[in-house]
Amino acid sequence: MQLHWNSHIVNALAKGAALVVSVSGGKDSDAMALALQRARQRFGWSGRFILCHADLGRMEWPQSLSHCRQMADRLGAEFVVVRHDHDLLEGIHRRRAKRPDAPPFPSAAARYCTASWKRAVIDKFIRRAFPENQTVICAMGLRAAESSARAKRDPCAPRAKASAWTKNRHVFDWLPIHHWTLAQVWAEIGYTLEELQTIQAETRHTGVIPPDFKAHPAYALGNERVSCALCVLASKNDLHIGAAHNPELYRQLVDIEIESGYSFQSGRWLADLHPHLLTDAQRERLAAMRQPEETIPTQLTLF
Repeated sequence: MQLHWNSHIVNALAKGAALVVSVSGGKDSDAMALALQRARQRFGWSGRFILCHADLGRMEWPQSLSHCRQMADRLGAEFVVVRHDHDLLEGIHRRRAKRPDAPPFPSAAARYCTASWKRAVIDKFIRRAFPENQTVICAMGLRAAESSARAKRDPCAPRAKASAWTKNRHVFDWLPIHHWTLAQVWAEIGYTLEELQTIQAETRHTGVIPPDFKAHPAYALGNERVSCALCVLASKNDLHIGAAHNPELYRQLVDIEIESGYSFQSGRWLADLHPHLLTDAQRERLAAMRQPEETIPTQLTLF
């Protein structure tokens, strides 16, 4: 599959620009990293090749960090883990305490998780690792097919908060697989869509993830995408799987729903997905919330 080439990016990499590849454990960043390593070998790019994982802490699938590390080892890349000074779950708690009148969870309209726990910490790493006289290309596995907002993204754009013109540090975002289809992503990883579906069906039947599975184990379980184990942008399918395989995190997030009165997603309460995973105390508190409507603020309506 062809990458989305840009003459500025090509020239910079040919001259030794560093290539920082954001990896989450998801299929898109995996496919991108594999394709970029092949391009690096083909064109002889000599700059540093870094796989960078922004670790969100307890909100992550437990396997994500090791999966990203294994990918870096496989590609012979440097591996860097960056973190906020507290994890995203703590950030949600702090937001609830500071703004009890506002939803504590991130959302499509308020993606503070991406802004503060991913982009900002990667910017900080770049500023420290490349203080001056360097061009850095930040590759991200965003695809146009994922959403209308991502379709409008410029595949090559300056990354202003990491750049410093006075220090001759120039940083650019690059979306090398922006035009790829879902089938192309999985083909890069090593599967057709039909093969993936077969693996998922077998895993559901046996309960065992194939030991040689080439992608994040959540995909073998049936996930459509991988980010947080329970992501505010996830489909109902992925939330069901994430809750079933991360029950402690599920209960902690339901606690925040109960305490704040706001649902995890607009119109979707985590509490309703797997009530059998909740504690007796949680079920009692939820029952109290489901009293007649006149005793409950409008935003607390559960369905």
